[in-house]
Amino acid sequence: MQRLSEKTDRALKSVQKGTDDTAKKFDSLAAKIGMQAAASAKTMSLAFAGAFGGGLAGALIGGGIEGALAAVRETVAGVAEIGDEAKRAGIDLKAFQELRFVSEQNRVPMDALVDGLKELSLRADEWIVTGAGPAAEAFERLGYSSDELAQKLKDPSNLFVEIIGRIGKLNRAAQVRVLDEVFGGTGGERFVGLVDQGEQAIRGQIRAANDLGIVLNEDVIKRAAEIDAKFRVIADVIGSAMKEAVVDVATALVDLHDRAKKIEDQNSRNIHSRLQEIYSEIDLIDQRRRDGMLDALRPSTVSKSQQDEELDRRV
Repeated sequence: MQRLSEKTDRALKSVQKGTDDTAKKFDSLAAKIGMQAAASAKTMSLAFAGAFGGGLAGALIGGGIEGALAAVRETVAGVAEIGDEAKRAGIDLKAFQELRFVSEQNRVPMDALVDGLKELSLRADEWIVTGAGPAAEAFERLGYSSDELAQKLKDPSNLFVEIIGRIGKLNRAAQVRVLDEVFGGTGGERFVGLVDQGEQAIRGQIRAANDLGIVLNEDVIKRAAEIDAKFRVIADVIGSAMKEAVVDVATALVDLHDRAKKIEDQNSRNIHSRLQEIYSEIDLIDQRRRDGMLDALRPSTVSKSQQDEELDRRV
């Protein structure tokens, strides 16, 4: 039984050693993941440094001005979009900003303003060139000749305000129909509020936009577009670094899982094998013990005369 106890102790120590080895391997793999994450963070820091310079990069990584930077980028992007919207509308930057202020004051969505101005230019040009089109009758009803409209179309913003004023002199049913024919469905249906304001009120709002400094200089908008483009490049660089970091950590985690599974499987096999050996030794010892007990209980084969001779000899 003492031998059995020694065997069992050795088996348990072997299992404990396997557990300790597993823990050490886990610690080693965890340290490896930490090193990979740190390397990825360093890559991101270098990306910031290349874009802004070391001092600002450190501040950004530390999170000190992340909110301020996001606000700055949003503002710059908003200014840059003014140029994009003005191009869509087909008017210059100054005129677009003036009309944008007017639309905001009268709760007209920006998309409706842009679409309305674009449709005005397209339908006016069609009527001037072909003498036909969906707005031909509306332009004639508003008192425009093709030559006059061609001249006024050089200043779409002023033409827009003038048309709003002339539509205001029509009855309500005619206003709705002419708005739709001149500005299209999207813009026309939202310009009813502008018609109610009247031409003079709209021109007063345009003057207010300039007096209040709401109309930005063309150079400011162009510089904002350039800065926004640089911000986008920076965002792409940082985004790539972030994706690389995520992939690195994910790869390390998958590797950790695979190795842990292999270690777990190996330990299970080792434990199973040792237990089988222990069970076999227990069975062998038990069998030997049973054999010894049988020998002790087996009847003696020595004859009576031999037993007497042995007794006489001893005496």
